[in-house]
Amino acid sequence: MRLSWDVAGTGPTLVLLHGFTGSRETWGPAIRPLAASFRIVRVDLPGHGASPPPGRTGARGLSETLVFLERLLRELSSGAVAVAGYSMGARLALDLALRAPALVRALVLESGTAGLAGVAERRSRRARDARLAAALERGGIEPFVTRWERMPVLAGLRSLPPAVQAEIRRQRLTGTVRGWAWALRSLSPGVQPSRWPALPDVRCPTLLLTGALDRKFTRLALRMAGALPCCEHRVVEHCGHAPHLEAPAVWAGALRDFLKRAERRMAA
Repeated sequence: MRLSWDVAGTGPTLVLLHGFTGSRETWGPAIRPLAASFRIVRVDLPGHGASPPPGRTGARGLSETLVFLERLLRELSSGAVAVAGYSMGARLALDLALRAPALVRALVLESGTAGLAGVAERRSRRARDARLAAALERGGIEPFVTRWERMPVLAGLRSLPPAVQAEIRRQRLTGTVRGWAWALRSLSPGVQPSRWPALPDVRCPTLLLTGALDRKFTRLALRMAGALPCCEHRVVEHCGHAPHLEAPAVWAGALRDFLKRAERRMAA
């Protein structure tokens, strides 16, 4: 497996991990205000953008993904880096912080979760995502994207200007059936172990970002904040599940301010 990624800006390294159906393009204009202060590394996660899926699926595919992400962090810097993830990318970022704490100096989880706690809940989610993967394989990318865009959790994106919505859809339509079906079967919350018991082991400064209109993930973030030792929670007003798309300037400012505070805290 190989991961595709690009670099922009100068300064401390900030690695960005997108969500399901996204790619490194997803971050778009949100990263421009950060490029003057950070070396930004945008990664195409396996099965998305220019990164093909691994040969293995399920839990072994997830394990292989984390091995290659850890390897990438080691290649990017001789020291620890900041890692920010959105949704699926947030779950992987949390996994990395637990798996390789010496490599992650600060963590930003946007609309993320520590996983599904119960075995039955994870089994049900695996079955649901397997059905989604099968429907994708039967119908192709465009019908799947249309269905995905109508999900209630993404309602905030439907209030964006038509040109912005069209660009997000254009980016999604570049996805592949093979890649997304693999991700549904391998990077699903039904496959990832619950990380709730391990949250006290996350020692790096952590920012949880959620949209005020996304009540489910804001509640999850409040619960996570109670377990993380060094955590801030920022709620972005008038936003749903994707603040980096719905309010990119606010998102960028929140990241910049948090990472600067984290740097000062670690230098003290």
